[in-house]
Amino acid sequence: MLSIIIVVVNLLIETSGKNMLGFHSVSWLPMSFTVVVPGDPIAAHVGSTVIVPCWISPPENAEALEIRWYRHDQFSNPVLLYNHGKLQDVQEEPYRNRTSLALRSDQSGGLKDGDVSLQLEKLRVQDEGSFHCYVTGESSYGSEEVVLKITALGSAPVLFPKPLDDGRVNISCRSSGWHPEPSVSWTSDDGRSLRPGGSSHSRGADELFSVHSWTAVSLSDAQLVSCSVSLRTGESPGFLLKRVCVCLSVSLTVVVPGDPIAAHVGSTVIVPCWISPPENAEALEIRWYRHDQFSNPVLLYNHGKLQDVQEEPYRNRTSLALRSDQSGGLKDGDVSLRLEKLRVQDDGSFRCYCFKQYTYYPACSFCVRRRSEHLSLLLSSALGSAPVLFPKPLDDGRVNISCRSRGWYPEPSVSWTSDDGRAFRPGGSSHSRGADEMFSVHSWTAVSLSDAQLVSCSVSLRTGELKEGRLHIQGIVSSG
Repeated sequence: MLSIIIVVVNLLIETSGKNMLGFHSVSWLPMSFTVVVPGDPIAAHVGSTVIVPCWISPPENAEALEIRWYRHDQFSNPVLLYNHGKLQDVQEEPYRNRTSLALRSDQSGGLKDGDVSLQLEKLRVQDEGSFHCYVTGESSYGSEEVVLKITALGSAPVLFPKPLDDGRVNISCRSSGWHPEPSVSWTSDDGRSLRPGGSSHSRGADELFSVHSWTAVSLSDAQLVSCSVSLRTGESPGFLLKRVCVCLSVSLTVVVPGDPIAAHVGSTVIVPCWISPPENAEALEIRWYRHDQFSNPVLLYNHGKLQDVQEEPYRNRTSLALRSDQSGGLKDGDVSLRLEKLRVQDDGSFRCYCFKQYTYYPACSFCVRRRSEHLSLLLSSALGSAPVLFPKPLDDGRVNISCRSRGWYPEPSVSWTSDDGRAFRPGGSSHSRGADEMFSVHSWTAVSLSDAQLVSCSVSLRTGELKEGRLHIQGIVSSG
């Protein structure tokens, strides 16, 4: 008799599955109710509240039953436990204060009608997967599994264009906060797919994905480029999408002086840059940067204010300024850079970049983008100390004169002259550069009274700025 009962139980378990209504059900002998859940996974978004339906059939009052929701093999550490007519304080820690029993529909009669559905709040990526609905009474018990699918629609893509030397524009597309891992696609204004230069995905501590993709395009490829980040879902229309566009037509001209800007170390300099024809630049992105440091600028103005995104050596040293007393400032298209406490390291090129973009989400049916940039050359200089001359009589009646000076930039030149303007050939010269990038110079020459009565040592820069030291040698030779 015992063998017959075991065989019957096994047959019932093996034949459990979807019933005629498309729901899953499992039950064990002796059977007086069946646990029912939806046959398809439940889809919900991160941060939302979801109802995970579960009920007993035929309907009966479930207030006296034990209702246990648990995950995986955590039967004794449930998501929610209802017993003895109330919720019990026995719960898996991540679900504390996030779960309750709820109505699966407006027509539900709740526990009295056999509705044992789970409400889960503040949904997280970690909630994705299976949940077991377990119900037991004095003479019957049943369990069924519901699969929860979690999605997170990330941020709108942000496009960063950067002009290339070959005339194309490299466009970088970034977006974050997605789940599951999204896909990225690039398209032109006529719907053609553009090949990405590359893509990368990363996953943060919150289990959400960030994506970075880039492509290089030219005007011959497209006038309008869109970057789309999307998820595949089982819902209509079948995917979730965020898209942003950028146009490549250029009609904005940036102007800078044709000659380098010269300034001394320690001073404040204005590096002029303006838009032609003049227009209000308050709504533009204005970016000053060096070399290839586009994303690590010297100064960034955007959204009507200076942004706290800056190359560290230029922090608290830069601002927008008027290029002249007649300038109308930003409203007149003046985007000049003020650079304070000038250092030797500031020597070289600065790029003035202006960008204006209008984007329309999600249709991307019309987009105007204007950008231009120009290179401005800053020549830093430092006028060093006055040369100090050190004479030393020689045995042959001549005097060896040493000339030293320091604190110069760029590397200076040294020349020797007599009182009548004749040039002397130096015996030798040496230059050294300190930790502050400044140059020190040492030069020497040997002269006699027949060569000159007065000897001058001049240290000079290519700009024509110089400092000079002089020495009368007659008394030195006589005393020697």
